[in-house]
Amino acid sequence: MLYFYRKRAGSRLSVFTRDRLDVLDVVGRIGEYVALNCPAASAAAKSRMLSAHFNMFVLLVRNGLGDSKEADACWDAISKLRMDCLRDKRVRAKNKLGIIASLPGRSFFKLLSRLSK
Repeated sequence: MLYFYRKRAGSRLSVFTRDRLDVLDVVGRIGEYVALNCPAASAAAKSRMLSAHFNMFVLLVRNGLGDSKEADACWDAISKLRMDCLRDKRVRAKNKLGIIASLPGRSFFKLLSRLSK
């Protein structure tokens, strides 16, 4: 299946607001629920949580908030989740590339985040 995305100035996807960080609470609650009620799906939940934290970290960096408490929380989650996800064969390639790019450290990943606009 092939998708085309049109980026429009001012659209929800191109504008950062702190409200977008709500996704981190949502994936956190999903992760907790899955861990308690469906442990077989915990690897998928971890991958989704990692993806959300990568996305929010990059948005924070690109909007001058790379040293905020929210960015700190994202980086902490990335650091905790990345090795389990790297070993999981079912984790998508985009997440695995993000994991590999994050291994040299936060400063390097912030630099990549700014360059990849």
